[in-house]
Amino acid sequence: ARTTLTRSLLDASLRLVVVMSQAVMRGADGVSITLPRDGELRTVAASNDVVLQMDHDQYDTGEGPCLDAATHGELFSAKDLESEPRWPLFVPRARSHGIESIMSTPLMSGDRPLGALNVYSRAPDALASHEQEWATLFAQEASRVLLAANPTATVDSVDADLREALRSREVIALAQGIIMGRRRLQPDEAYRVLTEISRQTSKPLLHVCTEVISTT
Repeated sequence: ARTTLTRSLLDASLRLVVVMSQAVMRGADGVSITLPRDGELRTVAASNDVVLQMDHDQYDTGEGPCLDAATHGELFSAKDLESEPRWPLFVPRARSHGIESIMSTPLMSGDRPLGALNVYSRAPDALASHEQEWATLFAQEASRVLLAANPTATVDSVDADLREALRSREVIALAQGIIMGRRRLQPDEAYRVLTEISRQTSKPLLHVCTEVISTT
């Protein structure tokens, strides 16, 4: 943390935090770190492909504990997804991949969120209070590493990226709702329509969603 870090070194340091987190927390079947990058929330370190998919499912649906922790600066824990009423679009996807409990701890600079450390387990009630303590400690270490990358600008730049990421999520969610209404589709189906338009036209998804909104 005393060394000015390039982005590649920063991400390597955060991957080390992920590896250490999973090694220490016995209930963890996977760990990841979410950060705002270039106006989008992205996974910069993940211990396996299932965890990476879990994060992407939250970005796709616009809901989930990692998004809430990263944007609200609070810990979000789901002890048993079978009875979890929050995040109705994301939870079925998580359970289809065998995930039954999740804990997302914010990375913080003072009272400002910088991202989230996400812990996933295949068993319900696997992330007990001592696991929560470990997650808090590792989230604090990840925050220190992140701030060390650019101590004078990181907080402001991350804050701006976070605001842009939230704006992008709102635009995508609005366009998704418009497609649902027009074509009488379910949320996942509407999202696939938007991504297919993006693929066929070679336009970024956010641009496609903005065009959908502008024609309504």
